[in-house]
Amino acid sequence: MYDLLQLEQIQPIGMRDDEGQILIIAENIASPPEQCEKCGNSPLYRHGKRRSTYADTPIYGKPVKVEIETRRYRCKACGTVVTPSSPSLDDKRVATRRLVRYIQDRCFGTTFTWLAKEVGLALNTVKGITQDYAAHLEEQVDLETPRLLGLDELYILGKPRAVLVNLEMHSMFDILESRTKAHLTDYFKGLKDKNRIEWVVIDMWKPYELVIGTQLPNARIVIDRFHVVKEASKKLDGLRKHLQSKLSSQDRINLKKHLRWSLLRNEHNRTERDLENIEYIRSNYSPLR
Repeated sequence: MYDLLQLEQIQPIGMRDDEGQILIIAENIASPPEQCEKCGNSPLYRHGKRRSTYADTPIYGKPVKVEIETRRYRCKACGTVVTPSSPSLDDKRVATRRLVRYIQDRCFGTTFTWLAKEVGLALNTVKGITQDYAAHLEEQVDLETPRLLGLDELYILGKPRAVLVNLEMHSMFDILESRTKAHLTDYFKGLKDKNRIEWVVIDMWKPYELVIGTQLPNARIVIDRFHVVKEASKKLDGLRKHLQSKLSSQDRINLKKHLRWSLLRNEHNRTERDLENIEYIRSNYSPLR
């Protein structure tokens, strides 16, 4: 039959559709080992066959399993049983190496559940391949600890994760599993060259301030301008609502509908009408002035 597999030392001998997946029957045609891998003696004699099933890349939109029959050999000297393997197979994951690469290419662009269903592997196996790949990628990159560090959070799967940003390079530096005080403390304790950090920009999350104070004592803290403006706007609008509750109906409508956004809009974005409204506020509402 035509060699659908194109796997080194693996020869397909049959194929069938098996409950929604494609099953390919094959045999390992590797040459017998010349000597025992344990004691180095030879010759080895035949010792039955072993049948193993490996996952492979999908065909026709269906998961693929390859059932491979491999002849085993036994050492006459020490009794060690030797089973020839193929360079195309990953025995740790019980999958072909090209399937492992297939998962690596897609693991950061889709969910583990979807990928596991697509290739017919257990969810934990897909997670394991991804974790090994992520660790490999991290070994290839040596990030320089930033001089200006931004510390914020991002919600992933409903949980807040601490996000570290190199503000000079405008690039991501790291994402942590959590933003708790204990987790941040452990991270900064082990951070390489942390004394390079001169400034840290944070929001008003108290654990950030506490951790930086103990782990980065030489760094100066700056509150992110966005959060300062957000809190100031919140207080300003709260005061407007308080005054509004004490006004007549017409004044209350004016203060809410015509003046609210003029009051909150960024100074650089105010229109002529906004400037007139601001002047009206200054003249008529001394607390807001």
